[in-house]
Amino acid sequence: MNEERLRRALSSELRLFRQKGVDRPLRVAVYPLQGQMPGEYLPEADERIQAAIDAWLLARDLGAEAYIYCSGGTVDGDGLTSARYMEKQVITFARDRGHCNIERAIAIGEQVSCHTGENTRISKQFLLRYDLAILVSNWPHLLPAGTYFRYFIPEIPFLKWSSGDGRGCLGLPYWQYLAREYAHSTFACFVDCPFYKGRFLDERQAKIAESKRSLRFPPVPYQ
Repeated sequence: MNEERLRRALSSELRLFRQKGVDRPLRVAVYPLQGQMPGEYLPEADERIQAAIDAWLLARDLGAEAYIYCSGGTVDGDGLTSARYMEKQVITFARDRGHCNIERAIAIGEQVSCHTGENTRISKQFLLRYDLAILVSNWPHLLPAGTYFRYFIPEIPFLKWSSGDGRGCLGLPYWQYLAREYAHSTFACFVDCPFYKGRFLDERQAKIAESKRSLRFPPVPYQ
């Protein structure tokens, strides 16, 4: 979804919300999905955070009460969780763009999950306070992410905001990453959600997360 399409979609959600006669602003959770892991620096993960800031600015400019929801529990050797690392990314990049008070708009969610399905499943308890979510990631990853969100949090409408094509994600060759995400999307839709309730990958991803504990998240670069 490009910026103009996101603007139109947000405007539509705002109109629908106002038609309900609710006497408060639309509460929007901009939800960047975890990209960076402890270890090698992956610039693609920074693109997600920059896109999340873009979506936050757009929602705020349209009159919504917008927040950036940071979540994820992969822990590095210093005890830093994915959620707190993403918070550092948001603050650093937003300040670099002249938005020095963004801390007030950051919502820290769950800090125990190790993969997208688990993250979405546990995040439900945090996200039910919002009226709309904007999922932010590269477009291939948004395929399985959207499936999990639709299954676990059907109470909240959501939009997808692409940060790019995902080149460099996970350090994989691009064709391999595309195949992985298409397979993940199909698996989530037809197997993981209906039969395993999004828990099929829990044990495997927990082992991968544990293997990262001896590493550290890379420093957040200035853009």
